[in-house]
Amino acid sequence: MKIEVAELTSILQAVAKGTSPKDILEQSTCFIFSDGEVVSYNDSVSVSHPLDVGFEGAVNAAKLLGVLEKISGTAILSVKKGSLSLKCGKVEASVKMEAEILLPIQDVEIPEEFRALPKGFLAALLTCWPSTSADMTREILTCVHIKDKLVESCDNFRATRTFLKKSIKGDLLIPRNVIAMLNSLKVDAYAAEGGWLHFGNPAGCVISCRTYSAEYPTKEISALFDIGEGTKITFPQELGDMVDRVGIMAEAVFDQDRKVTVTVSEGSIRVKGEGALGWLTEDRKCSYKGKQEVSFSIHPRFLQHATERNMEAVVESNRLKITGEGFEHIVGLMV
Repeated sequence: MKIEVAELTSILQAVAKGTSPKDILEQSTCFIFSDGEVVSYNDSVSVSHPLDVGFEGAVNAAKLLGVLEKISGTAILSVKKGSLSLKCGKVEASVKMEAEILLPIQDVEIPEEFRALPKGFLAALLTCWPSTSADMTREILTCVHIKDKLVESCDNFRATRTFLKKSIKGDLLIPRNVIAMLNSLKVDAYAAEGGWLHFGNPAGCVISCRTYSAEYPTKEISALFDIGEGTKITFPQELGDMVDRVGIMAEAVFDQDRKVTVTVSEGSIRVKGEGALGWLTEDRKCSYKGKQEVSFSIHPRFLQHATERNMEAVVESNRLKITGEGFEHIVGLMV
């Protein structure tokens, strides 16, 4: 098979999102070439893309991608002595290939028909993503929930909701670990079948993820947003820039878990970013006349985006409610 290295690399970088760094399943670190496609599978996520290489087998994903990312031009792929052979100009490489496919990629049955995703779908996911939980003892809260036009998330400490302009068919629970993948692949269609959600993009790439069948606590979460009039906070116009600076120090294992701490007292605001390597704070004047000092943690990118959407905030008792164009966010105050 002859193919441009740039095209092949782009396809494999997308499919690599479904591999695992270690063999949690035999061949889960591999690209599977089968039936005119290249596929990855790690038991919770699978990614497939049309690619007819003319042979079948499993090849270590990291090694093959590592070679391709160092070269350019036109590559010729073939099988020689049980290995994948790659020739590109003066470069030749051989990567061990297992002819027998052991990974259960057949367990993921991709439907023939997909529905178009409504405009703003990915933006809504990214808005709710930081409020998903990392606690696997309540798997349902590790997902963003979508039903009709409502998009919502809650981690028992904060909650976010936004609304699509058009309803989506079905009741979707999208795990937090695939949201960045969906955004990077710019998916525009979806299907649901047999405990799996499938999302496709115009290039023919399909990302499939396991989902859950439990009922999302929408009623209980909606009640959290009813906090009354409260005391208004008017944040400084520079808040977005403040968060951008202090957010440099905000660290977490997963991006969606990064946080900055915001503390508001009468007439002033402090934003702090902190991680294992240090911390950074910035102070400004702020219009707030409440007697209660307010302190809360929030994802820096979420707060930056909120400042760009005519954000307003109200404090009542132990909660802070932030509203803006097309979204609502509630967060418990730090004691």
